Amino acid sequence: MSLGFVVVLVVLLVCANALFFSERFLFVLPLKGPKSLFLRFVELALLYGACLLLGRLAESRLHGAPYPQSWEFYVIGVCLFLVAAFPGFIYRYMWRKDH
Repeated sequence: MSLGFVVVLVVLLVCANALFFSERFLFVLPLKGPKSLFLRFVELALLYGACLLLGRLAESRLHGAPYPQSWEFYVIGVCLFLVAAFPGFIYRYMWRKDH
């Protein structure tokens, strides 16, 4: 297992869970009230895209060119990103009392 793979995996786990710990949109823009679940899913999609780009960049740097992927790869990637976000979701909506 290469260091690039480990870095991408750690960034993926942090991005998938971090949005449930912040009340700012994309960690920068303050909101008037608490974030809705819909807004959190929008953030999740944007962060998935950022992690996907990071993975493609790491793959091209490590192997010379990224391998071509079909739609199945991206569907499985979304599912794995949602699984990685599950601990943050549980913390935010099941354990915390002030949501």
